[in-house]
Amino acid sequence: MKFLHITIACTCLMLSACSLTDPMLKHLPTHQGIPVDPNKLSQVEVGMPQASVQALLGAPATKHPFDPHQWIYLKDTISQSNEQSIEAIVVEFDHDLKVRQIH
Repeated sequence: MKFLHITIACTCLMLSACSLTDPMLKHLPTHQGIPVDPNKLSQVEVGMPQASVQALLGAPATKHPFDPHQWIYLKDTISQSNEQSIEAIVVEFDHDLKVRQIH
């Protein structure tokens, strides 16, 4: 009988935590990855080795799912009107693992 009471209490507690009516849940910002410092990003040059890019910028936010030679970084900028924008920067490497292009 004691086990039944504990089971019912735990079930009620877990279900109460799943409330979708909380308005705060709908407006929480979601940030993925670590934004890259624009000053460090400007130091990346064509021909730079992949290891140097990672040492300078850190690990990428993600890698392209179909092309492992493309690393994707996030650039976080704040305008004069305090509006935040996040831009994806793609660093492409050639087969020798040197920077081919940044866009």
